[in-house]
Amino acid sequence: MHVEYGEIQSPFGLMTGAMAEGKVVWLDYGHSEQHISDMKKRLGRHADITEFRKNDCAIKPLRDWVNCYFKGEETKKPPVLLIGTAFQVSVWEALLEVEYGCLKSYKEIAERIGNPKAVRAVGQAVNRNPISILVPCHCIIGTNGSLTGYNGGLDKKTYLLELEKKS
Repeated sequence: MHVEYGEIQSPFGLMTGAMAEGKVVWLDYGHSEQHISDMKKRLGRHADITEFRKNDCAIKPLRDWVNCYFKGEETKKPPVLLIGTAFQVSVWEALLEVEYGCLKSYKEIAERIGNPKAVRAVGQAVNRNPISILVPCHCIIGTNGSLTGYNGGLDKKTYLLELEKKS
């Protein structure tokens, strides 16, 4: 499998997006050599990837979705290919079931995947989500309703939740 990646403009600055086989495999904040290196390491650890190639045109469906999202326009999500451990993928699949603008707790996600005692492990998997925003890890909160950590920072999490509340 080969992965094509490029940059996407957002209100937070450049993001790195990547697709393989017509499916999104990566969307993360920042676009530097370090971000690209991290992407290659993390994806390559769990998938047989033969090539990474910069190709901004190849990620157009993802870029279009991101642009609509930040305009507050709910639109059909592009397909995703989740690359991680079996446990991580089960958590990320559960995140994909979280409806736009809804909040769920880590405990609810643990229960949804049939492992109610794995709240802490769910938190770690949510933190390792390779497809920010599209796989809505920003919608996961503490059991007490508090906004807990977000890989992009709590300022971004708050912004995304406010954006979805307005739409």
